[in-house]
Amino acid sequence: MQLLNWRMPGKQWMLKAPAHMLAIDAILAVFPDARFVWCHRDPQAVVPSINSMNKVVMGMYAGDCSHLDAGEIGRALMEWDALSLERGLAARERLDPALFVDCSQQQLVDDPMAVVERVYRQFSMPLDDDARAAFRAHIDANPKGKHGRHEYRLEEYGLTRELIDRRFAFYTGDKRWPIST
Repeated sequence: MQLLNWRMPGKQWMLKAPAHMLAIDAILAVFPDARFVWCHRDPQAVVPSINSMNKVVMGMYAGDCSHLDAGEIGRALMEWDALSLERGLAARERLDPALFVDCSQQQLVDDPMAVVERVYRQFSMPLDDDARAAFRAHIDANPKGKHGRHEYRLEEYGLTRELIDRRFAFYTGDKRWPIST
């Protein structure tokens, strides 16, 4: 990232990937001014979504994957997601809460500008009229569902609601997090 940024010093980067939960400490070690927006979402929606995305990616790179056990892969991806979340939450416990802004996926969908304004305010970043207009234009041009609805079923991946509930009870039972579907 430092190499990628050498021609634009001082610019803000935004990374979006659940895998970053595995390395919050490492990110801060290299980028001590990093800040995190944590968008919480119900594992009942996340786990099958990750599996569906993985199925598409595997098909792109590995071709026909019909010989693979989708249930085994589904449970392994669920476990990876749960371990990532556990590790990320453990890192948070050791860090200054001011490094984080929490929102639910539903808050982001329902009122994205309110979330943007909260992020900018908490991280003491200026949000001028030009930036507001650019955010608004992007939001207006990209409504939820613009490219259709992503459909998937738990059963395709050998998963059940009960299995996900049990594995993610550490998270869904913690009322600190604004979890939404």
